[in-house]
Amino acid sequence: MPGHLTGTVASAGATYVMITGESAGKPQSTPSTKVVLAGGPTPFDIPTWGLSGTSYLRVDACTEGPTPEDLPTCTGGVYLSASFVPKDIVPSVVFSGDTTIGPGQSVSVTADDQGGGILAAEWRYNNLPYGERSQLDQHGTTEIQPTLNGPYELVVVRCASLGGPCASFSPKVAKLYQVYLYAPLTNIAVAPVNLAHPTTALLAKTVLHGQYDVHWTLTSGPWTQVLSGDVLDQPIGSDGTLTAPIDGSTLADGSYTLHATATIRDPDFGTFADQSIPDMNVQVDRVPPEATLSVQRPTIYPQVADARYPASTTISVTGADVVSVMILSGTTAVRTLPKDGSPIAWNGRYASGALAPAGAYTVVAVDQAGNPASATGQVSVSPLRKVAKTWTKIVSARGSMEDRYVGRCSTLRNPSARRWRGSLGYYANTRCGTQTAKASAVQTLHVAYAPAGYEYRSIRVDVYGGPARGRPKNRAVMGYVNNRTGEILRSTVVKGPVGWHQGTAIPTRDALFRDRSFGWVFGTAYRNRYDVAKFKLTVAYYVLTTS
Repeated sequence: MPGHLTGTVASAGATYVMITGESAGKPQSTPSTKVVLAGGPTPFDIPTWGLSGTSYLRVDACTEGPTPEDLPTCTGGVYLSASFVPKDIVPSVVFSGDTTIGPGQSVSVTADDQGGGILAAEWRYNNLPYGERSQLDQHGTTEIQPTLNGPYELVVVRCASLGGPCASFSPKVAKLYQVYLYAPLTNIAVAPVNLAHPTTALLAKTVLHGQYDVHWTLTSGPWTQVLSGDVLDQPIGSDGTLTAPIDGSTLADGSYTLHATATIRDPDFGTFADQSIPDMNVQVDRVPPEATLSVQRPTIYPQVADARYPASTTISVTGADVVSVMILSGTTAVRTLPKDGSPIAWNGRYASGALAPAGAYTVVAVDQAGNPASATGQVSVSPLRKVAKTWTKIVSARGSMEDRYVGRCSTLRNPSARRWRGSLGYYANTRCGTQTAKASAVQTLHVAYAPAGYEYRSIRVDVYGGPARGRPKNRAVMGYVNNRTGEILRSTVVKGPVGWHQGTAIPTRDALFRDRSFGWVFGTAYRNRYDVAKFKLTVAYYVLTTS
């Protein structure tokens, strides 16, 4: 039977036996059961619900003492039964459906159980039990009062007694609840009162929603009350914020203690009355720091960011009371930079890394209370930005030709034998058969101008052409002119069939001249003959723009 094990036991000379269930290699065990022997095989019924996996029955043979005052002795040895695998009875359990539990609310647990021991419920966080167990009615409904705040799982277990060993069910009989017995308030803060801000506010956040009241008092020293106030029936902000304004304009400079309590009325969890808020220090300081401040660069270019247009500026500041530098847009701080002994630099961005809008900003040194020094600086964030562009142009072979070389044995035909408009025919050894580079070469130099730009990246020249008719295996060579030495760079072999043939891209630092011109050569030799109609020029570059 699940949850129990029955059988018979006999022991010569023993008055009774103590039978205990044990799991192999595990500390779990059932409560010991006393079986009084009847002179022969005696039946027993042992609970096994506390066991798991391979288990055994441990039998200790015992005798009563001669008199009631004597302790019993168990000297008959220990006997372990054959192994068995226990099975428990999993109870039928129904938890209350509402998983949000507020002050004064409880959880209903209805059980129907035929197993041994008792049923109990315990609260668990991250599978670890917290608080005391509650005994459940095994054939009825029990109300469980939560004593903890937060997300907790209510788990039903079977136990020998309320404080004794317990065993969980598999699968686990449990339900997760969000318990709020008090209002969870976080990020509690109050800003100092200074020259720029004669008022302050108590700020706190909560995961609750609804309405709130805050009662606060401000004391000088431990007990002398100087200000107090109430905020009543205010809606909790969409971000969970509670605010209690404090007018510090009448306060003398000095240190004060803020005491506050909050009441929150949440439509789901109920009312959290007079929730205590930790005491906080409120500093009133209206004395500006003495400081000097200078800005290295009055204009920065975060969207260009190179040696000519630097992305950041360095701020130099002195003053014993200065703790930080604020970057202001009007009266709104967009960035606060600490004065910690290292160079203070601003890159035109918020702390998140997002770019601040283009415009003029004021740089101010401030003290611990947030008072600004009279010395300020100015820095402008330029809207100028570097934008990548690609320029393409198609030019004819004849129209882009700047110079030529034709060996004594070869011919440069204009137009080519294919008679493409603007084409050139490069025909080696049409006049004699000498196979030297000087005699057989036919070569042209071509020049073009890149568009005006700020910075150049690469140049590529593609060619449209193909081997002369009847010479499908003939080929030619194309390369770029080095802007420092005049030598040929990145030579590319061009061969059939007729069509576009892509050249190799070259960095503009090697090919672009000061006047933005660049050159390339095309030619052949050694009996090769090749027709070219046009070239396609591609220049990758940057421009500076404010649009």
